[in-house]
Amino acid sequence: MSTLNFKWLIGLLSCPLLNAGAVADPQVVRDIRYGDRHEQQCLDLYLPSGGTPDSSFPCLVFIHGGGWSTGDKKTVENLPVSELLAAGYAVASINYELSSRTNRCWPRNLDDCRQAVRYLREQAKDYSLDPDRFVLAGASAGGHLALMTAYTWDAPGSIRGVVAFFPVCDLTRIMMAHPSAHWGDPFMPQSFADHPELYAQGSPINHVGRNVPPTLVFHGTADNIVEFELHSQVLVERLRDVGVESRLVKVEGAGHSLLWGTRTAEVTQGILGFMSERVGVMSEK
Repeated sequence: MSTLNFKWLIGLLSCPLLNAGAVADPQVVRDIRYGDRHEQQCLDLYLPSGGTPDSSFPCLVFIHGGGWSTGDKKTVENLPVSELLAAGYAVASINYELSSRTNRCWPRNLDDCRQAVRYLREQAKDYSLDPDRFVLAGASAGGHLALMTAYTWDAPGSIRGVVAFFPVCDLTRIMMAHPSAHWGDPFMPQSFADHPELYAQGSPINHVGRNVPPTLVFHGTADNIVEFELHSQVLVERLRDVGVESRLVKVEGAGHSLLWGTRTAEVTQGILGFMSERVGVMSEK
């Protein structure tokens, strides 16, 4: 486990960010409706400037965190969006149905994530996206949803990778580690005590197989909410056991946050290297 490997650094050095400078004046399309079931079925799309009608941008789709009950798509701004756009990648950030004690919405929130990705792929030509070069990303609960979306996706090959920040990987472990934290309320429709099988079925760790996409995980070693050892470390070990390319970046001393101060540049390099390796750069059709 280390920060970057040589292969990813080669990918980073070949990406336009370092060769062409910043791309000015990207396009931002806000509040695109990807469904009509509820008001949270919307997304924002950030597109690099300089595209043509024949452009085909690879796309990073971000899923926000917030314990499945709070949060908003605007938190994508904590990621290196400008650097991704400068490198020729589109970025989408989605909202999804949020849970509450009166609205235990699993698995509808997962269905929203799937629907948003399907919408972007179906409308790819209108937005100058390449429907077969998507990478999913998410933080915390959003990391859980990104992993679940990618690992249960019904069109293998179109999702080329997953970037997960301090993700919840095993709901069973988190319920056992934090029995008084009520992680299942309001997330799951039934309690862990009564229906532990629901928590197992909803855990990315239990959907790991040889055909899941390559996975890059960032996790702080001082995270006391979603513990590094119980989640990301176990996930990456399981992925390696079945031969899936994976990488675990330990952020020493960091807690449960995307705001890692001096490590931001390091994280940015990791994401850009992974994107370059997994989806390349913009192409002209």
